[in-house]
Amino acid sequence: MPNTPIIFDSIKYPGEKRTVTFDFAAMLAGTTLAGTPTVAVSVWGSNNAAADATPANVLNGAASIAGSTIVQPIQGGVKDVDYLFTCTAPTSSAARILQKQAVLSVR
Repeated sequence: MPNTPIIFDSIKYPGEKRTVTFDFAAMLAGTTLAGTPTVAVSVWGSNNAAADATPANVLNGAASIAGSTIVQPIQGGVKDVDYLFTCTAPTSSAARILQKQAVLSVR
């Protein structure tokens, strides 16, 4: 499992549709992203002012590879909830599967 998640540098509003990007360039070590990336989402932290019983509904379609990054379309979300995204990225080496985590706040 990845270390401490990064915090996305902006907040999202419930009505927005946009993308989040996970940059794996520094982790590739001579490999390339390949196969089918996945992104899982859960509610992060125990101090949320609101709860979301279906956090996976924030995902808006499948993640895709764009060079050394994974791009995930997102939508909706519950106001005052922080979401933890876990991106799993297969590489051109079957022995190397990478993960990154990030937190996005919906306000």
